[in-house]
Amino acid sequence: MDAVGARAYRARRAVAYDFDPIDPFSEPGGPGLELDVPRATPRPAEAPTRAAALPEDPETGLPRRAVQLADYGPPPSIVFAIPYAFSVRRRRRELRAELPRLARLRDVAEQDLQEATLALGHALLEARDHPRAAELGTALKIATARHRQLRRFEVRVEQARDEAAEKIAEIEASIGFAEEAVRPLRTKARAIQAEIVVYQRDFEAAMTEIHEATEQIEKLEKLGDPDPDRRIELEASRTLRRPAADAARAEIETRTPSLTAVEAKVIEVDKEVAKHRAAIAELEAQVAAVEAEVAEESADARATLDAAVVDLADEAVRLRIDHELAPPEARKARLRHDTFAAHHNEHAMHEMALTLYHPRSVKLGWVTLLLLIVGTVAGVGYLIVP
Repeated sequence: MDAVGARAYRARRAVAYDFDPIDPFSEPGGPGLELDVPRATPRPAEAPTRAAALPEDPETGLPRRAVQLADYGPPPSIVFAIPYAFSVRRRRRELRAELPRLARLRDVAEQDLQEATLALGHALLEARDHPRAAELGTALKIATARHRQLRRFEVRVEQARDEAAEKIAEIEASIGFAEEAVRPLRTKARAIQAEIVVYQRDFEAAMTEIHEATEQIEKLEKLGDPDPDRRIELEASRTLRRPAADAARAEIETRTPSLTAVEAKVIEVDKEVAKHRAAIAELEAQVAAVEAEVAEESADARATLDAAVVDLADEAVRLRIDHELAPPEARKARLRHDTFAAHHNEHAMHEMALTLYHPRSVKLGWVTLLLLIVGTVAGVGYLIVP
């Protein structure tokens, strides 16, 4: 059963403990005893079982930590059965309150242990040329084969990236040459545009004066103004400004074809550069498609490699050569294992402590309390009723 299945099983067991026939006043939904629930085996070495590798209480033969946590005391006589039942109820409630926190610590430590074990396995695989690596035998051969299988997928991606990178480099070089070649054309176009702007202002200024003179002459004609000097002055102004306007227009018309030709070349180069950039985007999309396809195809290979390197780490730990082949990773994995084992055992001892009360005394206490209540109520009723 994997970790997810174990958690689901524990959830179902918790629901089954909604009512405790021994302790009817216990809180519903409390966790039950789970000594028979399998969990995902922690790595790199098996964590101690919930009762194993722990000091035992000499009187009960049970783990000493569980006995200390229980603290229910010995089974009482019938006189103290009621206090004993209340004491058990209070202590079990305290123990249950601690279980969620301890479970979180255990699960985090288990995840850290799994990551450290995976890192240890990969480090051992990298150290396969070490003189003592041959002692790992079949585990190393399997991990190496799985690594080669995954490597084939990685090589496929690397080849696609390299081919695309080579083509992109060629295209970018072409873009660079084109942009270098078009730079003087852009400079020339800006210079021609600046000249045209100057002549355009001269042409517009001259035409403005011509239009104003024409309007003044038309106004004199409408008013019938007999002032011949004013008319002569206006006509002279209009006549003098027309050559300037014609000259400016001629300069504009002379430069416009050159500007049009230069701009056409610039536009042509820009279009070519845009095509090159589109080709680069297409190549990058093709590489992304290959990466996605390979990632999907290699998912199983990566999972089998992870499982193989974990087995490799287990074998190295069993042979006690992990510290020689991969010292940093082995130290970290051992530290994570010890941390997990501590949290695992502490959670297990709390669960075991929930069960270490004396059921018969608890049941006797509740029954005695119930009889006292019934007897008290009956006696009070007898006294009240005439």
